[in-house]
Amino acid sequence: MRKTFPFLLFLFLLLCLGACAELSTPEPSEAPLRRTRYEIEAELLTDTHTLNVTTTIRYTLPQDLAAVKLRLYANAYQEAVVSPSKVSAAYPVGFDRGWCEVVSISGSEDLPSYDIGVEDPTVLTVRLASKHKRGDELTLSLRTVIRLANVKHRLGYDSDSYTLSGFYPVICPFEDGKYRTDTYYPYGDPFLHETSDFDVTLALPVNMEAAASSLPLDLRTEGKRAIRRYQAAEMREFACVASPRLLYREDRSGDVTVRYYYEKDSKYAETLACIREAVTTFEAAFGSHPYPSFTVVQAPFFEAGMEFSGLAIVNKELSASERKRAILHETAHEWWHGKVGSDEVRHPWQDEALAEYSVLYFYACHHEDSIVKKAVDDATEEYVIYASLKGDAPVSHPLSLGEDGYVETTYRKGLLMMISLAEIKGYDEVNRALRAYTDRHANAVASPDAFLEAMQDLTDDPDYFDRWLYTPLPLE
Repeated sequence: MRKTFPFLLFLFLLLCLGACAELSTPEPSEAPLRRTRYEIEAELLTDTHTLNVTTTIRYTLPQDLAAVKLRLYANAYQEAVVSPSKVSAAYPVGFDRGWCEVVSISGSEDLPSYDIGVEDPTVLTVRLASKHKRGDELTLSLRTVIRLANVKHRLGYDSDSYTLSGFYPVICPFEDGKYRTDTYYPYGDPFLHETSDFDVTLALPVNMEAAASSLPLDLRTEGKRAIRRYQAAEMREFACVASPRLLYREDRSGDVTVRYYYEKDSKYAETLACIREAVTTFEAAFGSHPYPSFTVVQAPFFEAGMEFSGLAIVNKELSASERKRAILHETAHEWWHGKVGSDEVRHPWQDEALAEYSVLYFYACHHEDSIVKKAVDDATEEYVIYASLKGDAPVSHPLSLGEDGYVETTYRKGLLMMISLAEIKGYDEVNRALRAYTDRHANAVASPDAFLEAMQDLTDDPDYFDRWLYTPLPLE
């Protein structure tokens, strides 16, 4: 005789468990917040080196709050924005002071008060009339006037060339129940940029050309002003370089429009080809470029280059070989900053080490093995000299530790960490993991743990990255 009772009892219990599971299904997680939107109208007055800016911000509160914090990065220029050893390179006529004046703040409700500079000269606190709940939409409209410093930096001018980034008020990133108000350090990239949407109207003198984070939708002339409008989605910042001496050439890499703006470059066709090939190579390795266009512009700058979403600056004084390397590094940041964000204040290695690795990968792809070898040898020598004088240090070097050792650990030792893995596993395997990393964390801010999770299958040594990143690791 078949014993059906145990089976029926089992089936009954299984159904009960299913019903209990259905009843205990957790509440769906909170809906994701809408991206912040910046609607910016800016006018450059070259006779006074000022920028008049009206910024309307549409922002969804991340939790119940009675105040909102923003950054006025232009106020960092009240003091030198570079370390003492680089003042002469950055300030062509000596230190020149810049600042931001808040003319007015209004909003979708009455705003009782605001103050600037309690935590840092660049921090603006706007108090709301009443406490608002998570998910409430807030609209802030700020009128500001910026006095631009004569400085070869992210925001400033040199002669008749103007670099405009961080010229609009920016909502501070919100983390662990509070706003991040990190110090604006005079080295590294002291930012944590989340993705936002931009609608920018920029009025320039009619004789000026502009290289920007996106291509202009239209251009119209009003008297002596040329007015360009830009729209850009899911970018980490909007930046522009304007000068009456800029020329440009354009090409395409797949679906991406590539532009090169320059003042003097007899080999502009080769430079444009390098930019196009960099985008093509990195797309094949790391996934699609995050934006419809990518622009590289020659400009006065105190370092070799600087990255922004959709835009890269290269120092116009570089030699041809130096320019190529700077272009490759800054183009790589379209993935390691633009597509996948990271905390550049606390974990600067996370974008810089990957950008440095990407440069050598490009050279390896194009059979320039001697350049790869020299770069690895130079990085090793530079770091070994530093370690022999100061002691070995981990790759992870938050900006709060100071400038000493920042380049040697973040860039040089960070490159060695990545290239050593490529020598063991091969570029294809490393790039496979990096592509999975970009696919999973596109348009987000990825934590170091997110990077380590993506890379964990590349080595049989579970402590490989921990030893490089967080503990001194002598080089043999």
